[in-house]
Amino acid sequence: MLLRTFFLFFFSFLFFFQSFSQNSFQKDILFLTSNELEGRYPGSTGDSLSQQYISSRYSQFDIFPFIKSDSYAQKFEYISQYRFESSLQIKNGTTTEELKQSRDFGIIHSENENIIDLECVFIGYGIGRSSLSAVKDKAVITYFSSPLPSKGKEKRISKTELILAGAKVIINICPEQKDLPKQKEKKVYRNRKDNDSIIILSLTKNHLDLFINEKEINDYDSLAAINLSLLPSFIESTSTINLFVKRHEKKTVTANIIGLKKGKNDDFIIIGGHYDHLGKDKENNLFYPGANDNASGVATLLYLAEKFNNMPLNCNILFIAFGAEEEGFLGSKYFVKNLPVKKENIRAMINIDVVGQLRNDTLYYAKYNNCLDIIKSPKIVNNSNIILFEKDSGLSDQVPFFLASIPILYFSTGTFKQYHSAEDTEELINYPGMNQIAELIFDVIKAIDNNSVN
Repeated sequence: MLLRTFFLFFFSFLFFFQSFSQNSFQKDILFLTSNELEGRYPGSTGDSLSQQYISSRYSQFDIFPFIKSDSYAQKFEYISQYRFESSLQIKNGTTTEELKQSRDFGIIHSENENIIDLECVFIGYGIGRSSLSAVKDKAVITYFSSPLPSKGKEKRISKTELILAGAKVIINICPEQKDLPKQKEKKVYRNRKDNDSIIILSLTKNHLDLFINEKEINDYDSLAAINLSLLPSFIESTSTINLFVKRHEKKTVTANIIGLKKGKNDDFIIIGGHYDHLGKDKENNLFYPGANDNASGVATLLYLAEKFNNMPLNCNILFIAFGAEEEGFLGSKYFVKNLPVKKENIRAMINIDVVGQLRNDTLYYAKYNNCLDIIKSPKIVNNSNIILFEKDSGLSDQVPFFLASIPILYFSTGTFKQYHSAEDTEELINYPGMNQIAELIFDVIKAIDNNSVN
């Protein structure tokens, strides 16, 4: 009878504990995915409300402001959008042709520029490396499309090679006007590898004869159709260009929300997860809730803050809800660039991104830079039903820490069908799975704090 009573009590307690955990996760995710936050786009009202909410949740525990004594926010500014105002003249002898932006040419990349009488060279498909000797301090005209199959495209001279060879401007020749980049205000995509040291333009092919004559164009195109190896490496142009560009930039202010749980020594464990998302689609009158990506990570972060409340620790713990991750991990980049603690004192950075859809009890992880091998510890493995699967980490806020040689651990439930769509909603969150993941990460952090892998 006593044994039966014990088991009834135990399972009732377990149900209560899991229900309490689910309510905590659900409360945070419901708020972060609510209509009022409109997808948590950096610099928006929803972004600001997210910051206030996370700060208020920190203040419920013994989690203190760290960067400033009166605020959890580490504010930073970045260029979020830009547009170009420009003019382009092509001069050949006594003839000058004035081209119009959007109609005749477009700008892919440029800073503020005022270039006068820049010499030009045509390299066509850019297949012969000997043309690199002819591009220094010149505008390089090249065909944007490739005559090569995808596996042969590496034979073409790359943008990086042109930069290293000293080219000043790259002019991509496009078949038609519709192929020009649109010159409306553009978003900055930092996940692409932009080369900021060179100007890149697009020009429609009907203007190519302003640089080389029509016979040279026809001969080049005819040879390309027969045998690419017969093509000349380059054709010198008798034309020069005058280019004026003014870049109008829009700056956005957002913040990392950082709280400190004090420990006994000078070491730090960093627990991170980004709170921003994609915002709203005004044209289609919808917003991107970002429940799994990454309200789930923030809810786990806050759950861990509550779990460690009033618990004595050896290490200090920094809880960081990163801003502007979707813009290219800008919050974590800013934090690492302006590290408020000694790098050698950071025992580990743990990043939690997309942990809301546990499937088949499988949690993916990655570890780098000599992070303690605690994942394979019996203390961790035997205390959870989760199956841990090691794989290369995705692109998220652990990347700047990795590049700074800081030990990292990254956790995720992996790719999911609703990624970056309006269907990434709270209803699809696996709350019992989130609870299992949070408890496992809690055990991992305790093991790191104790420097224990046994």
